[in-house]
Amino acid sequence: MALFMTLTAACLPTNSEQTQDISIQETASSSQAGSDQHARQNDASTPLNNREFRDVLNEFMGLNERLDRIASRIKIANADLCETTENDIGISTHTINDYPDELRSAARHYLRVDENLSVRTVRIKSAAHKAGIRAGDRIIKINETSLIDNPLFTETDLAGALAKAAFHLALDNLALTQSAQIEYQRGSQTYNAELSLTKKCKIPVTLFFSEDINGHLLDGEIWMTSALLRNIQDDVRVAYIMAHEMAHALRHHADIYTPDIELEADRDGLIILARAAYNPEDLAAFWAEQIDLLDGGETQSSSHPDLITRKDNYISTLSSIKQTGLDNEKLKDLFFK
Repeated sequence: MALFMTLTAACLPTNSEQTQDISIQETASSSQAGSDQHARQNDASTPLNNREFRDVLNEFMGLNERLDRIASRIKIANADLCETTENDIGISTHTINDYPDELRSAARHYLRVDENLSVRTVRIKSAAHKAGIRAGDRIIKINETSLIDNPLFTETDLAGALAKAAFHLALDNLALTQSAQIEYQRGSQTYNAELSLTKKCKIPVTLFFSEDINGHLLDGEIWMTSALLRNIQDDVRVAYIMAHEMAHALRHHADIYTPDIELEADRDGLIILARAAYNPEDLAAFWAEQIDLLDGGETQSSSHPDLITRKDNYISTLSSIKQTGLDNEKLKDLFFK
């Protein structure tokens, strides 16, 4: 369920964490297939010119990189809360099949992406970043799984999806005590890297192109709108919305939400946030703004409690979090209390 029906656009600077700074000329992709589809559905009859396409890619590349940075921080820090985890090396991938037909020619030109699996983004300080892997590198092999010799990965309509599935299956089949052996190509040169693995929650977080400022959980996947990321520049607020939705997933909340369920997700989301080393005290101003915005905090919908109640819940949970001394094990105990 959406954390907030209304959100204040807080034009605050983001924190100092960054993903690798990659321009269009350096071949990084800005979005996934579904995301591009959503972006164009409302105006499919009007093709983008070259400059517009480049500008769209630049903007949404930044949104995807920011979303991945925040999501990875939360999912890695809270992996021990999740029933299902996956191995992480710090990259996202793409193929030409991630783009709708009408955009593929431009994607080939600007992003130099083709039918083969290549690196879309590299997260700063990740294993891949430390090994020198860059956006645009073509992934040839992971351990014993080749991604170029099998025609299923290059010559079918599902080629891109199958190549990604094979890559992630090979990655997830490794024990955490093992490392991933990656063979990749940059231009005419071939490189090998041994990457350490990090566990993270296996809860997908996807960018959804929409003018609504919103985040919600659907079928176990967290969807965050482009408008939310554009308008809320404070990473802590974005992270809290994501953590709230993650709490719904971890608690297996049904599709029918109640005020009590929303309060539980507010509480749990704050703990998830603190375990990812975000400061939950930074949200105090947020609740005050929401109450002012809605003229005293009346109920926003039948499924959500009024904002005064939610703010009181925040204050109570914050007090409990402080009592743990921000110790992760104690915060874990508090989550399951």
